[in-house]
Amino acid sequence: MSNLSPRQFKDYTLKFERYVGDKVITAHHKGEQIGALTWDPGDGTILGVGVTPEHRRKGIATAMWDMAHTVPGTKPVHNPKHSEDAAHWIKHLESR
Repeated sequence: MSNLSPRQFKDYTLKFERYVGDKVITAHHKGEQIGALTWDPGDGTILGVGVTPEHRRKGIATAMWDMAHTVPGTKPVHNPKHSEDAAHWIKHLESR
């Protein structure tokens, strides 16, 4: 559950963690954390998602979203109060 499989992700890994009760998927590139997706384990609301600028638009946030849906328990759901960038990402997720 920790390694991304497509060839373009050969230097990336994802990890599931818990941080102060919240559920977190972290993304790493060559051992350095480059992203995270955090959600409330109670209602599943996404508390935050981000990827460092140089690693954006490579599918990292989507890979974290997909992995989060394999974690037992509450699955993440989109926060209705999201940014314009998040709205574009949500639209992408819904079009798959």
